[in-house]
Amino acid sequence: MIEYESIRYKQQRLLAFANGPSTDPFAYPPLVTYSYSKSACVDVEHIQKHEDAYLSGMFASYHVYPYFPDYLDIMAEEEQYTEEEIIEHYGLLTKSLLEYRASLLKAPAIEDYVRESDYYDSKGRFNTYLAYLTALARYHTIPVIISEYGVTTGRGMASEDVNTGRNQGHLTEQQQGQAIIECYQDIMASGCAGSCLFSWQDEWFKRTWNTMYAIDRDNNAYWSDYQTNGQFFGILTFDPGREKSVCYVDGDVSEWEPEDVVAEREGMELSMKYDEKFIYFLIHKEDFDQEGDVIYIPIDTNPKVGSTYCQNYSAAFERPADFLMVINGRDNSRILVQERYEVLMSTYHNEFYAINPYYEENTPAADSPLFKPVRMALNEGNLLPALPGETQLESSYETGKLRCGNANPDAAEFDSLADFIFSGDYAEIRVPWQLLNFSNPSEMKIHDDYYECYGIENLQIDEMYAGIGSAADGKTRIPMAAFPLEGWGQKPAYHERLKRSYYMLKDYWASLEQ
Repeated sequence: MIEYESIRYKQQRLLAFANGPSTDPFAYPPLVTYSYSKSACVDVEHIQKHEDAYLSGMFASYHVYPYFPDYLDIMAEEEQYTEEEIIEHYGLLTKSLLEYRASLLKAPAIEDYVRESDYYDSKGRFNTYLAYLTALARYHTIPVIISEYGVTTGRGMASEDVNTGRNQGHLTEQQQGQAIIECYQDIMASGCAGSCLFSWQDEWFKRTWNTMYAIDRDNNAYWSDYQTNGQFFGILTFDPGREKSVCYVDGDVSEWEPEDVVAEREGMELSMKYDEKFIYFLIHKEDFDQEGDVIYIPIDTNPKVGSTYCQNYSAAFERPADFLMVINGRDNSRILVQERYEVLMSTYHNEFYAINPYYEENTPAADSPLFKPVRMALNEGNLLPALPGETQLESSYETGKLRCGNANPDAAEFDSLADFIFSGDYAEIRVPWQLLNFSNPSEMKIHDDYYECYGIENLQIDEMYAGIGSAADGKTRIPMAAFPLEGWGQKPAYHERLKRSYYMLKDYWASLEQ
């Protein structure tokens, strides 16, 4: 390729191979090799140029994100275990095979290129991202470019960076900006020659491993899936609506009209509307005690499952509900899902519950009264395999927990992760579609009954039901009313908006030029 370009066009360009941690040039201890299947190396140093013929030169290119895969953090954890403990959990044969596999790589050990002092950044934090970048820069004889790095503002999360808080998901736009700045500082402090931020704009078509099983993957470009963190790496976002969104969760209820009211009951009103990203709810209660009153909003989407009673909260409903939204002060509000309709159980039952619900004796009843927290899987796993007879569950977190704050981008106190806000006698709420098991809201498709379909299949609906009640109602059944759903097909409405992170980066990088 270089020869052809040189002869045909009398030009040469810089050359690099796209690389990343999974195929970096290093060998790692057995537990990293096992945990991350680290069994291949691509080393650009093996390709040499003719100094008198190839003048433009080569560089080493790596995509390195701060949260996964974090080999050095695993190595630090591995040091907690003795040789005997490792052999006990893996077995001597498996441990020997892992060591043999690593030896076949004929690659240098990463320990030879990272020092203890490399693990601590200018803030004194234990920073494995900085240490890893330093090892790459120290190893190579050619410039190192970090050609992809970044963090996402998606509501859903796939990995946690326990050392610096640069998680894969569930960061505000301000936190994204700060994390990108810190990553850039680490890249430059490590001795790397430069970097490329990923990415300029959000990408609705993207998928993430811990949500892609739950959506209609042929049509995910037609709606904004806030639970899928892979869609929100940009510093420019696409908000729903041609010029502005149909609703902003900011405490200003002037955008709500009388025709938005869905249900009324004993001094309370529930209003609803939706767009390409959220379903919005407005609670109005006379003399609303925001920290003392507990408000229930039962939601019914799937006609095949659901319960008329939630035993967790002793709440009763006039029709079977699939979800129960509980507004209980700033810090204890959440969405619960009826046991039969819990998607994590249906797909990752062995990993997170150590039970197979597809066996008849374990299958939750279609009208089970147990409502459970909505949880999402995380990348963090167990370093040591379970011993015989032990039960070892993977990591997850409660994604159904609701966050209080102002979600209006024009507000000074803007919190892009805010789910609800109190304002006088009102509570304004927004719920991402996937949180209610919608697989494709552009066509109003939800998850069918998992145990009837033996997995996730789509079911199209044209209405859902919701109601409003309070803990003070006791076992009085909460009435529920229909809310029509139409969808928008393949023509979503959207408008561009620069995130807060954009302005933070603009100011920071401009300050470096002075």
